[in-house]
Amino acid sequence: MERTWRWFGKKDKITLAMLKQIGVEGIVTALHDVPLGEVWTREKIRDLREYIESFGMRWSVVESLPVVETIKYGGPDRDEQIEVYKESLRNLSAEGIHCICYNFMPVLDWARTDLFHKNPNGATNLYFNYAEFAYFDIYILKREGAREEWAQFKFPAGVGEGRNVLAECDELAKTMTPEKDHSWLRTSSSRLRASSAVTSARTIRLPSRSSASSSICIKASTRLSSAPT
Repeated sequence: MERTWRWFGKKDKITLAMLKQIGVEGIVTALHDVPLGEVWTREKIRDLREYIESFGMRWSVVESLPVVETIKYGGPDRDEQIEVYKESLRNLSAEGIHCICYNFMPVLDWARTDLFHKNPNGATNLYFNYAEFAYFDIYILKREGAREEWAQFKFPAGVGEGRNVLAECDELAKTMTPEKDHSWLRTSSSRLRASSAVTSARTIRLPSRSSASSSICIKASTRLSSAPT
């Protein structure tokens, strides 16, 4: 048994020194500074591995080595990107890292609406809010048919009985300004929309129509996540 922790790189407010102090032995992380679709070089991998090792821990798991959208929907550079992925895998192996995970999800990777949700005791955790995600889908991603699908959305059992996610989404739209509040999307929203157009809404299935399960992927994390709302 190895005590590991999901760490989001050198800019993470949770430092490696803190993790070492609480008894963490292995780090779960990725090369967050490498642009999507580029090879993870041995030099980049080695730099982060040695940085982690300097704190007395090891890089135990890669989470994750990204799968670009064109691989998922068979775009024109699919074969080239597969070769890039294979080269990155070989480089990780050469640097002694053999446990690698990936996410194969259309349009988006794992989704949460707040990475630093504040709790009454001052602690923070990852958080997922359905109305905020619907806002993203309808007003920012502008996926075709999104509003109609969210209009039929039903919350999973035990979450949000009696609530109207579309009404909450429209309330958010009165105060949120996508160009200001979501400036990070300026470079990626066009790619996301293109992916959404190629991958049909039936395949994406962002809003769940079943009260028993949700097709929105809420990925497990070492960091605590509170129940979605």
